[in-house]
Amino acid sequence: VNILTAWRLIQFVFENATLREIVNKLSVKFNVNINIESSALAQRKFRCVINDDEELVDILKLLEYLAPIHYKIEENEVFIYEQFKK
Repeated sequence: VNILTAWRLIQFVFENATLREIVNKLSVKFNVNINIESSALAQRKFRCVINDDEELVDILKLLEYLAPIHYKIEENEVFIYEQFKK
């Protein structure tokens, strides 16, 4: 997807964006509070394209697929934390 034409397709294009930047947009779009467990996790970089019509849970699943993270949704809040291998 070309960044210059993404607006016509109603997409969010994140190129080397931090998790904090991504969740700030998601927080506004879905009117939820999104908490990230640590500042190191908040600075993790992502490259992804998100369609405007995608549901929050689908976007969180995408982020979970791209990085070793988990999420938990409680009412109007989302908690994102690192996935630790045991």
